[in-house]
Amino acid sequence: MRPWLLPLVALLISACVAPVPALAETGAPPPTLAVLDVELVDRAGEPRDQTKEHATRQAALHQRLSTELAERGTYRVVDLAPIRAAMDAARARTWLHGCNGCEVKLGQAAGATRVLVVWINKVSTMEMSLWAELWQTAPRRLILRKVLDFRGDTDLSWSRVGAYLVDRLAELPIQRR
Repeated sequence: MRPWLLPLVALLISACVAPVPALAETGAPPPTLAVLDVELVDRAGEPRDQTKEHATRQAALHQRLSTELAERGTYRVVDLAPIRAAMDAARARTWLHGCNGCEVKLGQAAGATRVLVVWINKVSTMEMSLWAELWQTAPRRLILRKVLDFRGDTDLSWSRVGAYLVDRLAELPIQRR
């Protein structure tokens, strides 16, 4: 092996594994984020009532997104308690992901500069997709839309797709968060 090659390889490897500067190192605080409740659009038409199981999975997915995005320092996640009644009223009329701007108004009311809207589209027990939209609240602008297909209507599959979404959001360049 050439003697100059080993230091070059070591330099390249260290450059690849060097930590990416955190938001705190940039001097700017992370943006505030309202993670709205996860919705389920169930088109499977299965005979067994899974309402309770799905509600548990939706709540767990919401909790995972909120907790992990905050713990990583990707966003400062805001509390939804002040907008809970307005969110429930909006959801009683239509889906939050299709409410034509109400999701952004809810985020603004919660004091967030960003809103994450997530819904699961269930076609069958084996065919599902997670849809996620990240909105800037002022001015209203779609920052990111992700569609993540996954298999299996189980706690594990929902958890895995949630982890994958957290990873993708954390990987966004700082200026796109």
